[in-house]
This record gives sequence, C-alpha cells and structure tokens, in this order.
Amino acid sequence: MDLKSKIDQIKNKLKTEANILSGQESKSKVFESIRQLTDQENLEQEWSKAQERLFDVDRWSDVGGISTASFLLHDSMGNRVIRKRPQVGDKISIDLPGPLPLNWVEVVQITEEPEKAEFIVCPTSDPTKTVDSDQDFSGEDLVGEDKVTDHFFTSDALSIFRVERKDKQLTATQIGLHEKINNSTEEAGNKAMLNTLVAESGWLLFQPHQWQTLTDYVAGISEK
Repeated sequence: MDLKSKIDQIKNKLKTEANILSGQESKSKVFESIRQLTDQENLEQEWSKAQERLFDVDRWSDVGGISTASFLLHDSMGNRVIRKRPQVGDKISIDLPGPLPLNWVEVVQITEEPEKAEFIVCPTSDPTKTVDSDQDFSGEDLVGEDKVTDHFFTSDALSIFRVERKDKQLTATQIGLHEKINNSTEEAGNKAMLNTLVAESGWLLFQPHQWQTLTDYVAGISEK
C-alpha cells in the first residue's frame, strides 16, 4: 500500500469514528467462548446446565465480581419477577457501575432448539416511569417521553445471547448488532452526552470484560 492509500485509510477510519461518536453510524461486536468437553463429562448434562446459565439472567449479576453490571428481570410492566427463564416482552434492567441511571432492554425473541438456545433483546424505555414522574436523572422534564429509549444505544441495536452444541463442544456467544450511540435524536431525551460517554467507555472497557466473562460462564469455562 502506497503512502496516499495509507493516509486515505486513516482519514476514512477517523471519519467513521467521528460518525459513530455523533450517533450517525453503528458498530457490531462479537464475543465468543468455546469449551471442549472431555470424555468423562456428560454432554446432555452440560448442555442442560449451559442453557440454565444462559436463561437465568438474575444470576449474571454474580458473574465477574462487583466491577460488572447488575442484571434484573422484570415483566412487561416493569414489575420485578423471579424466574429462571425470560419471556418475550419481559424487560431487563441493567445497573452499570457508578452513579448512573438504569438502562433497559426488552426481550423480543427466544429460540430453543436441540442444538441451539438463544434470546434477543433491544433497548427500550423505562417501563416503571409514570406520566407525572417523567424526569431524567438531572431532574429536567423529558420531551416526547414515549420516544425516549432509556439506554445508551438506540432502539435499533440488538443483543443476541446464544449457546450452541456440536459433538463434544459448547459455544457461548454474545453478539451486539447495530450498536449506535443514542445521542442524536429525541430518543436520547436529555441524556445525549451521558449516553455518549457511557457507550464509548462501554466499548473500550465494559463490553470486553463483561461479555467475555459472561460467555465463559455460560459455556461453563468458569462457574462465576
């Protein structure tokens, strides 16, 4: 590659990063853990355990220690529920480390097949908010609250949590698709700057640790 091509490549990369920061473009990321079972391990038992670890969202909060996020399952109205498996329409609150507002996602699809289990979530609004208490964490009134997504990514983003088996191998995967920072439309409410900071720090620090730790846990490489 000649010098001009290298310079053009750098310029394009910087432009892309600038567009991502401004919420005009998105990223997609994949984290994967593969566990090869030994002859002494029972595939059916380990497959069953892996599915339990995948679907029991509340237990995720114990994975990786106190430096990671807290995940709690809620029904479609935002009421706290204790279940081993989510249902389509359920909400999950995500409490990130530090004094930050909760982020919310909705379960939009669940798949259970003989060789694959997964569920998909997308960012959503806080189901516990009422018309009289629609204020952001700074106390300012929100405009067009029905359009606000209470997450640092826009509602177009998808997170896929999956575990698969093939022969004596278990593969756990977290796939983030169309991850666009929620900072450029009414969807951000009054948290555009905060969402930018949280998303950027998430890409750099939170995601690599949290999701890799989680996929290790789901695959059974680490129990906690």
